[in-house]
Amino acid sequence: MEITCTQCAAQVEVVEGEAFAFCPHCDSSLFLDRTKVVFNYRLESTVDGDAAEAALRRWMAGNDVVKNLDQEAETVSRRFEHFPFWRFRCRQPSGVEQVHLELAHADANAVMRRVSVPAGGLKFLRPEDLHEESFIRPDIPAESALQWLKGREGLTTTGELLEVSLVFVPLHRFEYRHQDVMYSAVVDASAGGVHPSIYPVRSETPYLLMGIGSLVAFFILGVLAGTDVTLKLWLYLVAAVPLVGASVAVARRA
Repeated sequence: MEITCTQCAAQVEVVEGEAFAFCPHCDSSLFLDRTKVVFNYRLESTVDGDAAEAALRRWMAGNDVVKNLDQEAETVSRRFEHFPFWRFRCRQPSGVEQVHLELAHADANAVMRRVSVPAGGLKFLRPEDLHEESFIRPDIPAESALQWLKGREGLTTTGELLEVSLVFVPLHRFEYRHQDVMYSAVVDASAGGVHPSIYPVRSETPYLLMGIGSLVAFFILGVLAGTDVTLKLWLYLVAAVPLVGASVAVARRA
C-alpha cells in the first residue's frame, strides 16, 4: 500500500495494517487517520519522574489545597507516557489563528485538556519511538475529536481548518491517596505544569466565621462607645489584639 507524503508529495510505502509511516525523502512522520493522512509530531521530555513528583508536592503545599497535603498525601502510582492529542489549527473569520487540542485516546483524564503544545517544540516522530512502551497509540479518529471540540462550551472552530496533526505529549500521571480517598494529577513533562483533577480543597469556613465574628465584635463595641470617638478608637485597638491572635491561630490550623 502506498500513500502520498503531505510534505513532499513522494509515494510512501505503508505496511498493511500499520497507521504510522515515515517518508524516506523528507523525513516527515505521517499518521493514517480514517479519512486523511496527517503529520505526526512529538514533544521532548525535559522533566523526569522525580522532578515531576517534586513539582506535584510543591503544588500540594499551596494555598488552594487542604493543609499539609504535601506531607500527608501518599503517592500510589506514577506512570510516564507519551499521550496522543489531535491538534487543530484554525483561522477564524476575523483572521486570527487559533490552535485547539483534543484527546486522541479514550483512556484519558479530563485535566489533560489543559495541557498546551508550544509550536516551536514540535518534532517529527521517529521510527524508534514506536517501539517504546510509553507511546500510547491513538484510538479516537480526528473527525470525532473535531466534533467534540466544536460541541465543547467555550470553543469554536467555525473558521477555516488550516491543519490537523497528531502530537504525542510526554506526561507523568499520578494517583495519590489522602485520608483514604484517591485523587489524580498530571504533570506535563515538557513544561513542568501541574494539572490536578478533583483534589482536597482547603475549607473556607473558619475564615468566614472569623471575619463575621470580627465584624460583630466591632459593631458591638461601636454601639457601646456611642458618639465618643476617642473611646471607640481605644476599644477597637484593644479588641484588635485578640482578634489578630485568633486570626493567626485559624490560619495555622485551617
